[in-house]
Amino acid sequence: MSTTPILDAIRILRTAIYAALSPLNSAAYWQQADQGVARPFVVFQSQDAGGQAEKRIGDHGWSGLVTVKALADNQSAAESLLATVAPGMASLSYAGRDIAAEFERPLVVPPLDDVWQAGGIWRVFID
Repeated sequence: MSTTPILDAIRILRTAIYAALSPLNSAAYWQQADQGVARPFVVFQSQDAGGQAEKRIGDHGWSGLVTVKALADNQSAAESLLATVAPGMASLSYAGRDIAAEFERPLVVPPLDDVWQAGGIWRVFID
């Protein structure tokens, strides 16, 4: 366990989630997809402006909310892609750190410009 705050928590988070979601049959992006990317794809981002340090007895950790959105050409495809995200979020890992994610709640986003979304919010813990 660390005795100082995890100053690179967002980098660790981004790296762990990307590694867990990259085996999906689509691309995964931090905050926003590249312009012109074909759907379907997944976008993940901090839901709470970067999370927070977690003080514990003798060490520090980090926790934060992460939104994962699956974007597709129809609702069914978005929901199917999101279903593949849960196992990836349950298997987050990063060398030298303990990392875990707990599903918090679904996220409902209306379609815009024929892009359908299905989403979920996870609380991620890094120690």
